[in-house]
Amino acid sequence: MPVFEEEMPFSGIREAKQRLDMLKERRARLNEELRELLKEFSECYPYETTPVRLSRSTDKSLTALRWRVVSYGGGLYKKERDTLGRRIRNVGELVELHQPAGQAFLEQLSPQARKVFLDFEYRRIHLNYLFAVTVYEIGRLEHFIEMFDAWRKMKKKM
Repeated sequence: MPVFEEEMPFSGIREAKQRLDMLKERRARLNEELRELLKEFSECYPYETTPVRLSRSTDKSLTALRWRVVSYGGGLYKKERDTLGRRIRNVGELVELHQPAGQAFLEQLSPQARKVFLDFEYRRIHLNYLFAVTVYEIGRLEHFIEMFDAWRKMKKKM
């Protein structure tokens, strides 16, 4: 038996379409969990109480939730400038908590607030992974079904 037949997560086009439906349901559930996490973060940290916020990404990178610089209010995150006095960080810039900019932000928080942010980060990275894998598989499966249907039509014409 060819490897591709052994490795397929379904045994026929009917199962492929069922899997597609299941994945679309999963995507809807994950979207709801993403919205709930954003809401929970907003309730925990109302706008402008922290300069780094959890936000929904609208790009096609499949990274649904990102940390974004939104303000420099409250003195929590000093405006950093280069040697010429230009601001280094801008509102809207993305930040990863494991990178130096994110670490600098976390260091300014109390231990309790740092724990809360890291709890949100834990959930964010897991939801991002599940969402990305699901959305990617939906796209590939839709393409597979489309190509299979086209192949079937060509085969019938023979």
